[in-house]
Amino acid sequence: WGGEILPYFWPNLGPDVQAACMGAELEFGETTSWSRPVIENLDHYPPLVIDPQNLYTRTLLEMTRLSLEMGRGRFLTGIPLPGEPKIWKKGKLYCREEDEDGFQLLVRYWLKWNN
Repeated sequence: WGGEILPYFWPNLGPDVQAACMGAELEFGETTSWSRPVIENLDHYPPLVIDPQNLYTRTLLEMTRLSLEMGRGRFLTGIPLPGEPKIWKKGKLYCREEDEDGFQLLVRYWLKWNN
């Protein structure tokens, strides 16, 4: 895959980071992390929204901010979202995708933030 020639850093706390940003506690092993269950009864469960004040959300945002700052002109910064690493550079989001024939490609998106 041609995108591997681009140096990048992908802020990451493990495969359950989205659950952690929604309130689950992470447990860390030597090479990965996992979340403790937060839903004990499907009839009563906490809101499934990302909490901006959550420790893991704030940690990921700070890791991303530092990476953007330190990597300016040196490496790309991945966006900490579930799935394939996404890369942010100069206001554009780059994603690795696959077409219907199985060929991998790098797709560039322009994002508009609504405040």
